[in-house]
Amino acid sequence: MENAGILINNQERQAWRENPFSLKILPHLFVGYSEELNTLVQGLENNEKITMLIGPTGAGKTTLLKKLADTVDSGSVVLYVTKPPTRPEDFVGIFKTVLRPSLLERIFSLDRITLYELANYVSRKLRNRKMIMLVDECHEAPIDVLEWLRTISDQVNNLLIVMAGLPTLETTLEQKLETLLNRVTGHVELTSLAREEVEELIRRRIEFAGGAGTGPFSREAIDVIYERTGGFPRNVLKMCDDLVNENRGKTLVIDKAIAESTQPPETAPVNVNFIETLPEKQKEILKLLSGSGPLSPSEIAEKIGLEDYKTEDHASRSVNNILRRLMEADCILREKRGKGFVYKVSPKVRTLMATS
Repeated sequence: MENAGILINNQERQAWRENPFSLKILPHLFVGYSEELNTLVQGLENNEKITMLIGPTGAGKTTLLKKLADTVDSGSVVLYVTKPPTRPEDFVGIFKTVLRPSLLERIFSLDRITLYELANYVSRKLRNRKMIMLVDECHEAPIDVLEWLRTISDQVNNLLIVMAGLPTLETTLEQKLETLLNRVTGHVELTSLAREEVEELIRRRIEFAGGAGTGPFSREAIDVIYERTGGFPRNVLKMCDDLVNENRGKTLVIDKAIAESTQPPETAPVNVNFIETLPEKQKEILKLLSGSGPLSPSEIAEKIGLEDYKTEDHASRSVNNILRRLMEADCILREKRGKGFVYKVSPKVRTLMATS
């Protein structure tokens, strides 16, 4: 979304060289998730073979991977894969993009290797160097591709892999590829940005484009943006872009009233009766979270009643399974509270429940 009109109408007013809110991946403007980034860096420094990076759509997984690529030791070979291949054989070409065959290897056809020879080729080319493979969108990978990812990891000693994907990735591995899940030694989960981090994201984007501070957004408008987007970076950028576009030439300041008048970039289900189609327990938990705010699994179990379960342990396991399914459907979000987690409804469900 280029929106050249922003530049024309706001050039004198904002002095922006370009659209601050385009959906470009700009790792040098990375905001938030400092603890998660440090965990990933430390895992790589400690040679953790496979790390899983999980987060809902728009949480910032790709930006974090790119930031990680810029952060790791310069002596390491970094291979960023935007999307896993559809066939295991494609790994040969992927690795060759950074571990290119020499002229002699090409002359003597030593670079013509099969998938089964790939591990030896990678080990020979790396020698004593560490290779960090960052694979995005892993939830889209076929099972045989994920299986080969495990095989290559097993066979190349100094190959470290970070797998990024939606929460469904973890469920897929639990159900279909436990051999890979058992090799995951690091686990990082993204939730959303805090209010202050949303403001910082807006400020950095505007200043990068040549503006100053967070103008034209008032603090109250940023409060609304945070609330409406749930703190998801992609949705923050989309809503800011929409607000500037809709109000160009109309006002010098985007205030709370203007922000509230703009529909946030939701991905709500098409079916307005979506919530009513859910199983009763899922529906009950959504309505509970909508009315009470963030709750822990034990608090949810207590509020929905334990009489249907044999023990508190049975109730806790059942609630956690329901919460996982609701997360996979992007109905709820999970965020840290102390050493545990609490759950809240996602922006799309909040909007849907408010209008139903």
